[in-house]
Amino acid sequence: MPNTHVPAAGEAMPAAEEMKIITGRFSRRLILAGIASLPALGAATAAVARPEAVSPHPDAELFQLEREIDALKDRMDKLEKSQRRLCRKAEKAAGQQPLRPSDWEKQRPSLPEDLKAMRTKAQDHVTFGDVLRGAEWEPPAVRAWYAAIASERAAIKAAWDQFSGRLDEQHRLLGYDAKEAEFDAVCSEQWDIGRRIFATPAHTVEGMAVKLRAGESLGLDTEACNDTITSISADIKRLVGGAV
Repeated sequence: MPNTHVPAAGEAMPAAEEMKIITGRFSRRLILAGIASLPALGAATAAVARPEAVSPHPDAELFQLEREIDALKDRMDKLEKSQRRLCRKAEKAAGQQPLRPSDWEKQRPSLPEDLKAMRTKAQDHVTFGDVLRGAEWEPPAVRAWYAAIASERAAIKAAWDQFSGRLDEQHRLLGYDAKEAEFDAVCSEQWDIGRRIFATPAHTVEGMAVKLRAGESLGLDTEACNDTITSISADIKRLVGGAV
């Protein structure tokens, strides 16, 4: 008769048996929940460890894709830090940043009440013929106020355009644009691998957990959530033989 090891009281359960119980419970939760809440399932994947290289494993392709997407995330983090440093250097070299035109528009003054009353009174006497002739019906004081606002707007824009030109030149000298293109390429590659993960059938709970983590890595935007839910739903239906 084989010697079957029975854990004594207080003795730790073997890791393999503990993982079998955890993954079994996780599988039932997935099926019952119907993948209704992706964030909750994402948190639950902490209980499903990434398996070590065991040959053969039915989800080996998913594990390899996850290693690739993790490596890309590390590259993106490093590039992002490098870009922030270059931005600070470029901004310092470009000089003091002036007021942004958009910020000026938010805080620019409104027509004073006395001028507003003057304009309303003049408007009451404007005829349709005056409008057709393009007559300047607004009082001189009102027109002067609008002209001053237009002049200030132009000055704000000119100052910002000069600063933007200096900043762009510093970015070019520091190689910022090349790094930005590299970052965009890595983002695109990460997204492509995420798509491959969603398109790859999972055969185990560990494989489905890879898809949940991939959705989180891609930022859990609406499209990523939909892809993750659809992909894992198909996995569950296949694993239970279409019973769901």
